[in-house]
Amino acid sequence: ESWRAAFGLTVTLIWIYINMLRILAIMQSDN
Repeated sequence: ESWRAAFGLTVTLIWIYINMLRILAIMQSDN
């Protein structure tokens, strides 16, 4: 179903976004 594909894509994008923010926070705290 198309809504499931859209939902999965949205979750994936949010997951990537959160991980990038976490990595940036870790890098900034190290400096």
